[in-house]
Amino acid sequence: KKRQKTERQQQSDDDMPLHVIPHPHSPLTPPPPPNEGREGVVRSKGVGILADEMGLGKTLITTCLILKNKPEYGQGYPERTYVEEVGSVKCLPVTLIVAPAELLDQWRVEMYKYAPSLKVGKYEGR
Repeated sequence: KKRQKTERQQQSDDDMPLHVIPHPHSPLTPPPPPNEGREGVVRSKGVGILADEMGLGKTLITTCLILKNKPEYGQGYPERTYVEEVGSVKCLPVTLIVAPAELLDQWRVEMYKYAPSLKVGKYEGR
């Protein structure tokens, strides 16, 4: 019953149900229903998932978004309170990209090609 209270069912473009179960301590909100379009995802706290097929420009789109949203040096980020139990959290000027290990080097090369001013790190989970 507890799961039913937090579960929100949406219909995707091909009418397959999409179940979104938000984590109780997550600062993220579930995406809007499909009829609100992609802009709704961008407006909802500036987070989203880009999961296009291979070759459609995910790396370039992501690099452009990082550069567009990058603050001026020294400007910093405001403190925000996401969840009361967590308290005040400073936002860091970091973008996390989750990709298969085989593609990490490709992402780094493409990032350097399109935006050499960005610092790119690589972390491989074990």
